[in-house]
Amino acid sequence: MAEGPEPVVRLDDEAQPIGTVMAEHGGLAMVVVQGGEIVYEWYAPGHDAATASMLFSVSKSTSLLVGAAIDDGLIGSVGPRLRGSPVSAVGWGNG
Repeated sequence: MAEGPEPVVRLDDEAQPIGTVMAEHGGLAMVVVQGGEIVYEWYAPGHDAATASMLFSVSKSTSLLVGAAIDDGLIGSVGPRLRGSPVSAVGWGNG
Protein backbone atom coordinates (compact mmCIF):
# COMPACT_ATOMS: atom_id res chain seq x y z
CA MET A 1 0.00 0.00 0.00
CA ALA A 2 1.23 3.47 -0.85
CA GLU A 3 2.39 5.68 2.00
CA GLY A 4 1.17 9.22 2.27
CA PRO A 5 -1.36 11.50 3.87
CA GLU A 6 -4.83 10.23 4.71
CA PRO A 7 -7.29 11.03 1.91
CA VAL A 8 -9.88 13.69 2.65
CA VAL A 9 -13.48 14.18 1.61
CA ARG A 10 -15.29 17.51 1.31
CA LEU A 11 -18.39 17.81 3.49
CA ASP A 12 -20.13 21.15 3.92
CA ASP A 13 -17.22 22.85 2.09
CA GLU A 14 -14.75 21.52 4.62
CA ALA A 15 -12.03 18.93 3.97
CA GLN A 16 -12.18 16.13 6.55
CA PRO A 17 -10.02 13.01 6.90
CA ILE A 18 -11.85 10.04 5.42
CA GLY A 19 -11.27 7.88 8.52
CA THR A 20 -12.90 10.51 10.71
CA VAL A 21 -15.92 10.75 8.42
CA MET A 22 -16.27 6.96 8.29
CA ALA A 23 -16.08 6.65 12.09
CA GLU A 24 -18.58 9.47 12.66
CA HIS A 25 -21.08 7.90 10.26
CA GLY A 26 -20.82 4.33 11.54
CA GLY A 27 -18.58 3.00 8.79
CA LEU A 28 -16.77 -0.29 9.35
CA ALA A 29 -14.22 -0.29 6.54
CA MET A 30 -13.04 1.58 3.47
CA VAL A 31 -10.55 0.44 0.86
CA VAL A 32 -9.46 2.72 -1.98
CA VAL A 33 -7.99 1.07 -5.07
CA GLN A 34 -6.25 3.10 -7.76
CA GLY A 35 -4.49 1.64 -10.77
CA GLY A 36 -5.10 -1.87 -9.46
CA GLU A 37 -3.30 -1.20 -6.16
CA ILE A 38 -4.68 -0.54 -2.71
CA VAL A 39 -3.73 3.04 -1.92
CA TYR A 40 -5.65 3.44 1.35
CA GLU A 41 -7.32 1.22 3.95
CA TRP A 42 -9.31 2.21 7.01
CA TYR A 43 -10.96 -0.14 9.48
CA ALA A 44 -13.10 0.61 12.54
CA PRO A 45 -11.82 -0.73 15.86
CA GLY A 46 -12.37 -4.49 15.99
CA HIS A 47 -12.40 -4.86 12.20
CA ASP A 48 -9.69 -5.67 9.67
CA ALA A 49 -9.28 -6.93 6.12
CA ALA A 50 -10.45 -10.41 7.16
CA THR A 51 -13.60 -9.28 8.98
CA ALA A 52 -16.83 -10.26 7.21
CA SER A 53 -19.46 -7.51 7.01
CA MET A 54 -23.10 -7.45 5.95
CA LEU A 55 -23.27 -5.17 2.91
CA PHE A 56 -27.00 -4.78 2.17
CA SER A 57 -27.47 -2.07 -0.50
CA VAL A 58 -23.77 -1.29 -0.89
CA SER A 59 -23.57 -4.03 -3.53
CA LYS A 60 -26.35 -2.46 -5.59
CA SER A 61 -24.81 1.01 -5.40
CA THR A 62 -21.36 -0.31 -6.28
CA SER A 63 -22.76 -2.27 -9.24
CA LEU A 64 -24.53 0.84 -10.50
CA LEU A 65 -21.35 2.94 -10.27
CA VAL A 66 -19.21 0.25 -11.93
CA GLY A 67 -21.78 -0.12 -14.73
CA ALA A 68 -21.80 3.65 -15.28
CA ALA A 69 -17.98 3.72 -15.34
CA ILE A 70 -17.95 0.92 -17.94
CA ASP A 71 -20.53 2.78 -20.06
CA ASP A 72 -18.42 5.96 -19.83
CA GLY A 73 -15.30 4.06 -20.90
CA LEU A 74 -13.54 4.59 -17.56
CA ILE A 75 -13.37 0.83 -16.87
CA GLY A 76 -12.93 -1.69 -19.68
CA SER A 77 -14.37 -4.73 -17.92
CA VAL A 78 -14.55 -6.38 -14.52
CA GLY A 79 -15.02 -9.95 -15.79
CA PRO A 80 -11.40 -11.15 -16.06
CA ARG A 81 -10.47 -9.73 -12.63
CA LEU A 82 -13.22 -11.75 -10.99
CA ARG A 83 -12.54 -15.09 -12.67
CA GLY A 84 -11.85 -17.73 -10.06
CA SER A 85 -13.38 -15.66 -7.25
CA PRO A 86 -16.56 -16.71 -5.42
CA VAL A 87 -18.62 -14.29 -7.49
CA SER A 88 -17.44 -15.79 -10.77
CA ALA A 89 -20.34 -18.28 -10.67
CA VAL A 90 -22.78 -15.38 -11.11
CA GLY A 91 -21.81 -14.78 -14.75
CA TRP A 92 -20.92 -11.52 -16.47
CA GLY A 93 -22.69 -11.36 -19.81
CA ASN A 94 -20.28 -12.25 -22.62
CA GLY A 95 -17.24 -12.30 -20.28
